[in-house]
Amino acid sequence: PVQLLDPQGAAIEGRVIATKLPAPVAAKAVRRAVTSATKKRKRPDPRSLAAAQFVMVFTTLPATRLAAGDVLDLYRFRWQIELAFKRLKQLLKLSRLPHKDARAAQGWILAKLVVALLLETLYRTTRAISPWGYRFQQLVSVP
Repeated sequence: PVQLLDPQGAAIEGRVIATKLPAPVAAKAVRRAVTSATKKRKRPDPRSLAAAQFVMVFTTLPATRLAAGDVLDLYRFRWQIELAFKRLKQLLKLSRLPHKDARAAQGWILAKLVVALLLETLYRTTRAISPWGYRFQQLVSVP
């Protein structure tokens, strides 16, 4: 069991689930940690370099409710959702709403989501048949 403190100082009981990254991914993570420390003009802590080789997830769910492998699977799935939203924001320019009126903003977002679905469908079909070999996502941008 692990205990963390929330911002008010109250204890949160949970567990840490860790898995070692594949060697090439772990090496890249270690290089990033070294670069980060170097930029701050600090010597990389060996413990940080060791930790960089793992994915660690804190959860308050007991092992009787969710196995460690399932927690890691959910984390991976959550990360894929995060990346999908990031891609949507970049592709559809969703970082700022151009409308202050809630209904207009909602209509604008829904229209952008329809465009995103159309682009995703187009991307999936053209990726397989592109005569030029270009990646479709490099060619498409929505103003």
